[in-house]
Amino acid sequence: MRWTIALNLALAVSSVAAQGFAAWDLSVPKRFRAPAIEAQLQVAKAALKAQGVDILRRSDDDVTNVADILDEPSAPLSEATNEIPASRTAIRFGSSSGGERDAVVHNPLITAPVKRGCAPVYSGSRTTIKGTGTLPKPTTFVQRSGQALKVNGGNFRIVGTNIYWLCNDENVGLPKGLPTDKGRVREALAAAVAFGANTVRLTTCATSLGSPTLLQPIATNFADEIYWDIHDYVLFAAREYGLRVVLPLTDNEEFRFITGMAYFYTISYDYYHGGKYTFLRWKNLSSGQYGAQFFTNSQAWSAYMGYVRTVMNRRNKYSRVQYKNDPTILAWETGNELGAYFGREGYPPQAWTGKAAGLIKGLAPNTLVIDGTDGLWNYTTGAIPQGGKLSIVDIVTDHVYPRNWGIIKKEISIAQGFGKNFLLGEFDWTDSNGGDSLSSFLAQARKQPTLGALVWNMFAHDAQCCNYVTHNEPYSIYYPNCNSASDQEKVLQLSQFFYKATGRTAPRTLVAVACPQPVF
Repeated sequence: MRWTIALNLALAVSSVAAQGFAAWDLSVPKRFRAPAIEAQLQVAKAALKAQGVDILRRSDDDVTNVADILDEPSAPLSEATNEIPASRTAIRFGSSSGGERDAVVHNPLITAPVKRGCAPVYSGSRTTIKGTGTLPKPTTFVQRSGQALKVNGGNFRIVGTNIYWLCNDENVGLPKGLPTDKGRVREALAAAVAFGANTVRLTTCATSLGSPTLLQPIATNFADEIYWDIHDYVLFAAREYGLRVVLPLTDNEEFRFITGMAYFYTISYDYYHGGKYTFLRWKNLSSGQYGAQFFTNSQAWSAYMGYVRTVMNRRNKYSRVQYKNDPTILAWETGNELGAYFGREGYPPQAWTGKAAGLIKGLAPNTLVIDGTDGLWNYTTGAIPQGGKLSIVDIVTDHVYPRNWGIIKKEISIAQGFGKNFLLGEFDWTDSNGGDSLSSFLAQARKQPTLGALVWNMFAHDAQCCNYVTHNEPYSIYYPNCNSASDQEKVLQLSQFFYKATGRTAPRTLVAVACPQPVF
C-alpha cells in the first residue's frame, strides 16, 4: 500500500493511536475475555451514539450477538435474509446464512443516519453481473511450468485487483478491523468479475492479528468462531464467483509518503490488521533497524510459523475444505512488501524466504508460493533479492508506484533468469505520481504473457447499496461509476486490458454490477 503526501508526522502518530490498540485489554486469557470485548464494544457504542447512529439487535439462542451485548432495542428483521426493512438504512457486518446450526453467527446490525441521496445508478452497459456463474468455479490448482502458470492444460495469466479490506474493514466509521458486511463482500467480488479480474489479492483475509476482532488477537490465543466466519465466507464467495485469491501472510507495515520517485519514511507501526511488528511486540523483541529481528530471531520465526500453520490448517465451515487444500487460493505470499520500497530496509534474507516458502509448501504442496519481497531490483544500488532464486518459490513480485516500464523491463529479465512467474502485485493506475502513461504501460505489459497484474485498489458500495465506501488515498477505484471522468476512462482502460490479456473480448464500456447481489 502506498501513501501520498497528505498528512504530517503528528497526524500519522495520532492516527495510529486512534486505532485503539491500547484500549483493548488483550492480556486476559481467552476464557475470561468477554469483559474486555464488552468494554471495546461499549467504546464503539459511545462513539456511534455521538454520531447519532442507532444500534439494532437480533437475538438468537444459539449465538452470542455483539449487539446483544450492547443491550439495545431490537428491530424487526427478515428471518430468511437477515435484512433490515427497506425503510431503514443499515450497515450490516457479516450477516450469515447456511451451514449447520452451531456454525451460524450474526455480527452486529448497525443503522446509519438516513441520507438524502445515493450515488447515481450506473447505466452505461447492457451487461450486468447479477450473481455467480460468469466465471468457472476453481476446482483444480493453478500450477507453474517454468515461468508460465497453467490450469487444466491451458495458460493462466493473473489479472485483477486488490481488495485489501474484504475481510476486515477500516473505512466505515466504526472501530477498525470489524468483519466486513457480507453483502459488501458479494458486491465487491461481483464488481471484480465485471472489471475483468480472474484473481483478487486480499490482505486482511490472511494478515489478521493484534486486535480482538482479528484471527489472532493476542500471542497466546486465536479468535472465536465469530471472527473466523468472515474469512471462511470470503473464500467461499470468491469460489462461487469463479475468482482465484492471493493471500499475504504478514505485512511489512511501514508508513511512508511518496511523491514521484522520491520516498520519505516517518515511522514503522502496526497497521490495523497487524503484521511483522505485531510478532516482534508479542515476543518483546526490538523493532529497530526496520524490524530486522523478524527475519533473524527464532522467537519471531516461531510466532510467524504458528500463525501460518493455524491459518492454513483452518477448515472452511462453508466449503468444508481446509484452506491449504482449497484451489480457490491461487497463492500464499510470504508477506506484503517485505524489505519495503526498492528494498529500502534491506531485502529479506534468502534463508528466511526459504524457510517461509518451505513452511507453506509443506502445508500446501499444490498451491503456489509468492516471495513477498518488495521488488526485484534497486534502481539506485543495483541490489537484487536472492529469495526468487529458490526452487520452492513460484512467483516473484513488485509493487509499482509510479509506473516505470524501464524498471519493469529490467525486473522481467531478472524473473526470466530466476525462471519464475512475475506479478505486479500492486500498481498505480492514476497520474498521482507521474510516470509512464497508463495506456503505454498496459500496452507493454500485454506483450508479456508471464507477467501478472493486480491493480490497487477496488471499493464498492456501502451495505445499503447507496453510496460508495471511500478511502483516503488517490488509488481507490469506485467501480463502476464514482471516480472522476478522467479516472473513469483509466478504469475502462484497465478493464479492457484485463479482458484482452486473458484472451477475452474487451467491453466497450464498463460492465455493470447489480447491488445487492443474491444472498448465498
